[in-house]
Amino acid sequence: MGIDAEIDTSQGGDIIQTLKDEIFCSICCAIFEDPLKLDCCDGHLCKVCFDDVKTKFPSCPLCRASNYSAKPSRLMVSVLSTITLNCPAEECNEKFLYSQFLKHKETCVFLNMKTCDRCNVKMDLTEFERHFACIEVLLKNIEEIQKKNECQKKSFKELHAKHVKILQENKVNASSVKSLNISLNRSNEMIRQLQLANDDKAAQLHQLQYHNHTGGAQNSFLAAENEKLQKNLKDMSIQMTKLKNEHHVTTYSMKEENRMLRNTVNENVATHKRGQEFLAAENDKFKNSVKDLNARISKLQRDHHSASFNTKEENRILQNKANETAAQLKKTKDTLQNQSNRIKKMEAEAKKSNEQKKNTTAAKKKADESLKKLQTEMKELRSNYDHLSDLFCQGDDTDNCKSCKSGAILSLLPQTQIDQEKIFNEKIKNLENLLANATRTVEQQREQHKQAKKELEERITQSYACKIAGLEAALKNKVNPLADSLEKVSSENSTLQYEILELQKQLESCEKEQEYLKEVEKSQYKQLCDEQQEKEKLLAEANMKVADMKKQIDDKNDQIAELLEDQSSKKDQLNPLSSDNSSEITKLKNEIARVEQSANLYFQMYEKERKINQCRSEEKPGLFGLFKRK
Repeated sequence: MGIDAEIDTSQGGDIIQTLKDEIFCSICCAIFEDPLKLDCCDGHLCKVCFDDVKTKFPSCPLCRASNYSAKPSRLMVSVLSTITLNCPAEECNEKFLYSQFLKHKETCVFLNMKTCDRCNVKMDLTEFERHFACIEVLLKNIEEIQKKNECQKKSFKELHAKHVKILQENKVNASSVKSLNISLNRSNEMIRQLQLANDDKAAQLHQLQYHNHTGGAQNSFLAAENEKLQKNLKDMSIQMTKLKNEHHVTTYSMKEENRMLRNTVNENVATHKRGQEFLAAENDKFKNSVKDLNARISKLQRDHHSASFNTKEENRILQNKANETAAQLKKTKDTLQNQSNRIKKMEAEAKKSNEQKKNTTAAKKKADESLKKLQTEMKELRSNYDHLSDLFCQGDDTDNCKSCKSGAILSLLPQTQIDQEKIFNEKIKNLENLLANATRTVEQQREQHKQAKKELEERITQSYACKIAGLEAALKNKVNPLADSLEKVSSENSTLQYEILELQKQLESCEKEQEYLKEVEKSQYKQLCDEQQEKEKLLAEANMKVADMKKQIDDKNDQIAELLEDQSSKKDQLNPLSSDNSSEITKLKNEIARVEQSANLYFQMYEKERKINQCRSEEKPGLFGLFKRK
């Protein structure tokens, strides 16, 4: 990627505008960074852009040539080194050369700033990371806790579904137990009816015996037959008692098994309820802990927002103060510049006076030279005058001659030269006085400027020291509550982590208890399966016995039918008492038919129970079928 910055066109603007199209990369539309020259079309690209294009496209992006390559371009680097770039940050208005801009990009405070999406505050990247480090950790912890809570909810739902299935199976088992109880009650009623029928038969037999004894010799044959029938009935009663005892044993065992099943079902329901209550309590605790965590996080966010708002306000106040101090510094700089301008003006005036002095000294030198010339001329004139006076006076009075000589000399000197000398001397004196005054004023102003400079420096240092002390105090006042809040947050994080560890331990203990319960239920299920197999074996044996009894009853019925046929053949040979005996015999036949019907019904009930047990064994297992499925 290229450099996203503006070019400074203040120096050499026309040349830069002409080179502007060649300086920018055609892919990233920015100034070249590490420019490379293409061999196919002599175009230029950034190094990063070239690598991206090379990996994605087989042809050149500028000329569409295949098998293209690139090399570093020294010419483009030399062209870019002459360009000055403006910093893209609005707060930073500095200008740098191309070679120095990359260093500035790494060290510029304003370019390495990032705004917070929540509080809209600009800060460094390190401060930004610290700004959200604590909240991110808390949010991660909350997400982990929420995930664990969801897993617990799923496990709770699965356990609830299992509990519902177990309850449904318990209902089915209860209905089957009820049907078994109903069938047992019916069988008991049938047995009672059979007992009553047997009692009636015994009474009828006693009556027949009495009639046989009273009938005499004619009824001896019937007495023998009745004895045979009594023996058969006794055998039938013995077999019925055996069947009754076996039925009582089976019913008692079934009742005991049903009681055991009910107890196990009740125990399982109680354990399931306990586990459900424990899980509900743990879930409530977990929800309360999550609510506390959310409340703490909301409090921390509020404190963070309030602290950020306070820091914004304090930063704004500090910025205003800094702007005021900057304005004051500008004013002081302006005053110093004015004083420096005045000093420069005074120095310029002093230079002018020095130049005038030099000019006057040069004029004085010229005047001295002219005076020397005049003096030489005066000497020559005096010598000439002396020679003339010697010629004219001939040595009468020396004093008169001297006065005449001086007067003559003075008369010979031109008056203009004397006036010029006086004027020059006066000007020189005036210039010397002006120079002295100017030097004095310059020295005084310099001393005043030095004193003002010292006073301003002292004031600036004092004001800066006071402001720095105030800022340090304000920062300490800000940092101390922030440090306290961070310590509180760290302590709360430690407490939260401790609570999370405790919750994890509780969850592990719950899982261990669940595994233990599963193992116990599996063992109970195995025991129940074994018991059911034993019951099925017992039922099969009972069914075999019932079948044998049915065969015996059929045989006995055949024998009774034969006896009845014999009796019917002998009825014609009997006395008038045979009519009464025939009615009794019909009654006995009817009773025997009833006994057969009851036996058939009893056999049908046993077959139904056997079919029900087979269906149960073929269908889902009993109470703990879910564990078998797993």
